[in-house]
Amino acid sequence: MPGVSGVDPPFDRLRFSQNYFRSIRDEWVPQTINDPDFPNLIYAAGKDFGWKLRELCIARTLFESGARISEVCSLSAADWSVSQFMTRFASADKGSHGRRTKFLMVSAPTAKMYRMYFNEWRVVTPTITPKIESIGQLEALVKSDSQQLQRVPIFLTRRGTAMSAQLFRDHYWRPALRKAGVDADPHSARHWFVTNALRNIEAQCHDEGELQRRKSELVHYMGWRSAEQTMRVYEHLQRRERFCVQLSNIHRQMEQRERKYLNSVSSVAAPASQPQAGRDLAFLLGEDNDHVTASPGTPPR
Repeated sequence: MPGVSGVDPPFDRLRFSQNYFRSIRDEWVPQTINDPDFPNLIYAAGKDFGWKLRELCIARTLFESGARISEVCSLSAADWSVSQFMTRFASADKGSHGRRTKFLMVSAPTAKMYRMYFNEWRVVTPTITPKIESIGQLEALVKSDSQQLQRVPIFLTRRGTAMSAQLFRDHYWRPALRKAGVDADPHSARHWFVTNALRNIEAQCHDEGELQRRKSELVHYMGWRSAEQTMRVYEHLQRRERFCVQLSNIHRQMEQRERKYLNSVSSVAAPASQPQAGRDLAFLLGEDNDHVTASPGTPPR
């Protein structure tokens, strides 16, 4: 399409990850992201594109907290103050109309990056009121006028305005991933978070009671309204992935039996049809060149 059409050209050299949603009986259901290194892939793509501390803080928060991109970009200093500007944030939820009904949690290294960004990289212009340029000023404001903290967005654009989710998607996330040949949306980080959390819960729990309690804690943390339905979807996908692992073991056992049969065929004198069967099995197992050799004087096929 011509440029005037406004249609983007197709991406080249995309690395397609597993689908994030599938349509099943006209219903869209989430897909899991099973690659443990998926976050590192995104961070590397961002650094290669030129992400600074602001973009890296946003991306790390997506993967570490399971938050939506809109929730991360709308964080304010008041949200951060609930942990004395460390690892926790109060957050609005989808449909909460701006009310802080849940919290987000990040790692200590990410919290350190937040503080570094706020003290050294955050661009503040005269249009921003109150003009806060350091964590020390935030801590003083908590004691003197905590209500003003709600008017201090954490993430600002270069013009000093509040960063929006759409701006981050269009100007930082998508160009970075396009350059790296990765096809993924910021919401995929939320699916990766849930998948990783369920994997860790199942690995650490010792009985069914503890397993259900930990899953209930995850549901409460995520703030899911249709908790049972959403969890059933993820558990269904997890069971399918676990069976794929089991299926690989089944395939290995089948291959071992095939090898055993091939060895028995080649070692026992048999009718003329059986050596051919042995050669066919060797071909299927990729061993025809190693284990089946032509008789002297037989021309190669």
